[in-house]
Amino acid sequence: FLGGVRDLTGYFKEVDILVNTPHCVGDHGAGVGNNILEAGLYDTPVVTYNMAGISEMVITGQTGYCIPFGDDKAFIEAVDTLIKHPELRGQMGKALHKHVETLCSDDEIYRTTMAAYEM
Repeated sequence: FLGGVRDLTGYFKEVDILVNTPHCVGDHGAGVGNNILEAGLYDTPVVTYNMAGISEMVITGQTGYCIPFGDDKAFIEAVDTLIKHPELRGQMGKALHKHVETLCSDDEIYRTTMAAYEM
């Protein structure tokens, strides 16, 4: 357990895959963690369980793998696939970067916020 990481550039220089394993009580409603967004900004694909909106960022086969919660076998297989295929890691990492930039841009956040108030 690393605790808080302040040097994200240095950290993600050493990381090939973000393995996100939310298994704690309460994680079902926590939403997308900053770690997934940060991984995207550093072109790092993610393997995670599908919980609380994570699948909006991590799209299986495109930006990483979003595995049904509790399917440990599929989770391990997804990590193994990315370990064995560096070109796929690169492709998914770049796709996640683009996806994060698109969904988290100032314009998109403003648009969705205003749309929520116009309901």
